[in-house]
Amino acid sequence: MDERSWFSSWSGGKDSALALWAAQSEGLNVTHLLNMQNSTGRQSRSHGLPPELLRRQAASLGLKLVTAQTSWAGYEAAFQRALRKLSAAGVGGGVFGDIDIAAHRQWVERACETAGLEARLPLWMAERRTLMQRFVDAGFRAVVCTVRLDRLDETWLGREVDTAFIDELQARPHVDLCGEQGEYHSFVYDGPIFQRPVDFQIKARQCRQGYGFLSYQIEE
Repeated sequence: MDERSWFSSWSGGKDSALALWAAQSEGLNVTHLLNMQNSTGRQSRSHGLPPELLRRQAASLGLKLVTAQTSWAGYEAAFQRALRKLSAAGVGGGVFGDIDIAAHRQWVERACETAGLEARLPLWMAERRTLMQRFVDAGFRAVVCTVRLDRLDETWLGREVDTAFIDELQARPHVDLCGEQGEYHSFVYDGPIFQRPVDFQIKARQCRQGYGFLSYQIEE
């Protein structure tokens, strides 16, 4: 039995949640979530989630949230620093939600190896529809939180990730069903690994620099 503690590379979206669930189902002792944020720390990279929603996810998951702030240019160095801190705290490996982008797998494995950590990718090479249906059938709940406007318009923002969503997206050949080319990202607010649903309220839909984002009403 693997007695090491692990961290989950946590975007707040469906792939990281599904990978975390798979790792826990395999008996891995996941203790930390690692989330990379923008330089101001006001939102997460790619998904645009405010820190309070990430904290609520972590609290419902019963895991410790670790964050690192960075620009895109400084991302690799900041990620490496965060891994070294986790390793120094006794964490032995990381769980990642990558599916089939070989260059990114090589990147995370190299980063983990440099920090003395093992990398696990439980979703690797799984069939897209199978992954999406597994997510829905397991009882996970998520909404679309960002879109690439050259692939999906702003009406997709806030859409629930369910079977109807999967069917409609699969009919669009220019869109990866799992959003692996950044076509969309999601925010997971409930599921089998959550102790309770994450409370959130959508405030508005915003478009800038070719992307659409949700903004949220956060009550302290």
